[in-house]
This record gives sequence, structure tokens and C-alpha cells, in this order.
Amino acid sequence: MLIVAADADLTNPLRGELERRGWAMARAATGDDALEQVEQGPHDLVLIGLRAPGMPGEELIRRIRRYGDGVVARTPVMVYAPYAGAGEMALAFGADDYLTEPCVPSHVVARVASCAGRS
Repeated sequence: MLIVAADADLTNPLRGELERRGWAMARAATGDDALEQVEQGPHDLVLIGLRAPGMPGEELIRRIRRYGDGVVARTPVMVYAPYAGAGEMALAFGADDYLTEPCVPSHVVARVASCAGRS
């Protein structure tokens, strides 16, 4: 799984919880870094913080969805947003699901597993 967020302090608790549950994790600090990592190899899911610097999260979602390789374009995308309205907009851009901040780690694990099709 790839987490896209500038603030490691925000993502470290989520990352730790997901790793304890068996997810292999990678992190990208910007949208450009994330797109490069997505192009390099398959991910079970991309979890995007809409406040990541550089490329806006909405644009990253669009680029993933338009990617020529069918595997990349079908990668599940989940967004964590500062409020529900932003998450709903991300769905319109092609995200599969969203969470609002602050996130309860156990809730994140359940939603991530559901979005990625993994129990």
C-alpha cells in the first residue's frame, strides 16, 4: 500500500497499525513522488491525503485513473480528507472511498481492507 502525505507524524500511527495487520507500506511525500511510485509497481491500494504538497490529491487521482496500464488505472484509491465534503469531491474525481480526519486506526484498517478487497 502507498500512503501519500507530507506529514509523517500524521501517517505514522496509521502506517504502524496497517503494518501490524500485515500490509506492506510505502510512503510518498508529494503527488509527483506518488505517481512515480505507482508507475514503478503495483500497490494494493493508494491512500491519499488531500493536503499533500505539490500535485493536488484530486489531480493525482485523475492521473492514476487515466494511466494507460490497466493495472494502475484500476488500483483502489482511498482519500483521507479534512472534512466530508472534500471526501465526496474526491469520489467525483475517481476515488473509491474516503475517510475524514482525525481517523481512528481500527476504522482505517477496516475501510482499507474493504476498499482493497482484502479481509
